[in-house]
Amino acid sequence: LNRTPPRTQSALLEAMAAGLPVAATDVGDVAYTLPPEARAHVVPNGPGAERDLGVALAALVADPERRAALGALSEERVKASFSLEGMVEAYRRVYDLGLGR
Repeated sequence: LNRTPPRTQSALLEAMAAGLPVAATDVGDVAYTLPPEARAHVVPNGPGAERDLGVALAALVADPERRAALGALSEERVKASFSLEGMVEAYRRVYDLGLGR
């Protein structure tokens, strides 16, 4: 992902759900969306972003084990935090806190 508008993150979530590792520029909620272990491949958005993104991609290409591990973590994060079930559970927790349960 490169310079994606903050509200347009479906490609990021789809890649994560497919178990793919992600290298991206730091726009919108990209860094928050990714599992913490994958945030090293999020580069600042601005001058030099293309170069930095290339470096991040090259690091992933060079390390198949890390790619597989980050892909698996990304898939787990999507299921836990961004799936329908995950979102329903998050809302349930908020309501329970509000109701003092």
